[in-house]
Amino acid sequence: MKTILAAFVSVVLASAFASAEEVKVPERTPAQKQDRAVNLCTANIAVAIAYAKSRGATVDDYAAFCGDQYAPEWNKEAGFAGFVGGTLGIWESYRRDDEPPIAILAQSETMIRFKANMGYKRDFKGGTLYGTSAGDFTRWIEVVYGRIAVYLGCTHTMQPGEGDFVIITITKK
Repeated sequence: MKTILAAFVSVVLASAFASAEEVKVPERTPAQKQDRAVNLCTANIAVAIAYAKSRGATVDDYAAFCGDQYAPEWNKEAGFAGFVGGTLGIWESYRRDDEPPIAILAQSETMIRFKANMGYKRDFKGGTLYGTSAGDFTRWIEVVYGRIAVYLGCTHTMQPGEGDFVIITITKK
């Protein structure tokens, strides 16, 4: 009986593999690749926030930890200018092609204020992503950049704008 069963399974498996189509690497446009990369980044942060909360940490606790880890990787010598350029670059990289561009609202030698679209909110279908709300995600960003700002001798604030926009102000201390 075992021999018959083994023969049957072998025939079924062999026919399944023989009829399978050749696997090919999917082709993606740059916009599709960026959308997927942004989604993966958002998902990884969201699941990490959910994990931290499941271990008793708050969003602020976890974000402070992340910010303190990221801060030394920023060039302290570049200070305000480096933080502004880096922050704008990150927000622009996180902006999908179909989202409104970043708009600089005001700037001086010691301050910049800009508005950016929180396009990541689209990944929070049903209000949460892996148990994390878009509000907790936004708070994570605010605390992380706040910690990096302190390291670089700056301040960083985020305020809600109209719709899905956020107003970010960076000031040199």
